[in-house]
Amino acid sequence: MPVPALPIVPPAAIAHATAPAAAVRKTAGMVIYTLTTDGSGDYAAMLRLSLASLRESNPGRAAVVVCDPPTRRTLERNSDRLLDEADEVLTWETPPGSLEFRSRFLKTTLRQHLAGPLLYLDTDTLVRGSLAPIFATPADVAGAANHSRDTFAEQFWAPDRAALAKLGWETCPDCYVNAGVLFSNDTPAAKSFYADWHARWQESCARLGGFRDQPAFNSALRAAAPGLAFAALPHRFNAQFRATPQAVAGAVVWHYYTSGPDTPAIAMQDLVRAISPRQPISRRAVRRLVRRAWPWRRESWLDGWVFARLARTGEIDRYDRLWFAGQRYEAVRKRCYHAWLRWRRGENACPPAER
Repeated sequence: MPVPALPIVPPAAIAHATAPAAAVRKTAGMVIYTLTTDGSGDYAAMLRLSLASLRESNPGRAAVVVCDPPTRRTLERNSDRLLDEADEVLTWETPPGSLEFRSRFLKTTLRQHLAGPLLYLDTDTLVRGSLAPIFATPADVAGAANHSRDTFAEQFWAPDRAALAKLGWETCPDCYVNAGVLFSNDTPAAKSFYADWHARWQESCARLGGFRDQPAFNSALRAAAPGLAFAALPHRFNAQFRATPQAVAGAVVWHYYTSGPDTPAIAMQDLVRAISPRQPISRRAVRRLVRRAWPWRRESWLDGWVFARLARTGEIDRYDRLWFAGQRYEAVRKRCYHAWLRWRRGENACPPAER
């Protein structure tokens, strides 16, 4: 049976759209974060850094944090400044469960309880530019491809593919969406989609035992066709640079995947580790971070050369891939050796980029 295609809002409409200069919060839209914490881990600090970057790059944009009662008590007990830094901190009841379960429960029910356009951001994001083009899209729901890849087969994470197979679910045939940056308008179609997403996520939890929400999201997206208008956001609005380093170039949102390895080290996490719940975040440090051309920590002049070229061109070659895999000696040795071979043959010393 052929898979019906979703009505697609062209990315160009998002890329060049602008929001009204003066609008009340309900029409201009809110940025939403969810948080569940017991005081351990860095999630509250990560959220504070993402929120601070939002303030720096999108002054005046409303930001709301949704948490559960245990998290609220933890924040209050720690006198966490997040309670004052967000425009609102809403507290919703969730069923008992792990931090991850409760976080996903909140995330998949956002559209059912909040009015107006909403842009959900994972806590491991850094906002570097205007989000107004996203809020101006007329689509019911919008999101970017997983892994910031154009090729459909490269958008899948192996555990997601396995989960979909076990559940017998299908996805849309052209885009597997990352659920870390999601926009939705306040429409009946969006609310219906969120309700189905939440139900499918609960089914996934019951049958598989894990709490990942992306398989359920993409399955619900497939089931919503053709009644849901979906917009595929350009990669720059959700640049998942651990999977695709060249996505950093010109990105509006850097998404740095806290579960991935630090190779090379990421500057955002250095600042996260320095954040204290009771102390303000240095606006100067946030400003420097937002204005950086690349997200990685520079540890040598060679790092700077690799990062600067990547950020400038948005292209990555086989030697860069070795570099980002931590094989720096091999990257330099092979680049120099192959450049010498090409010089011997009278060829261009600079190989074409491998996307």
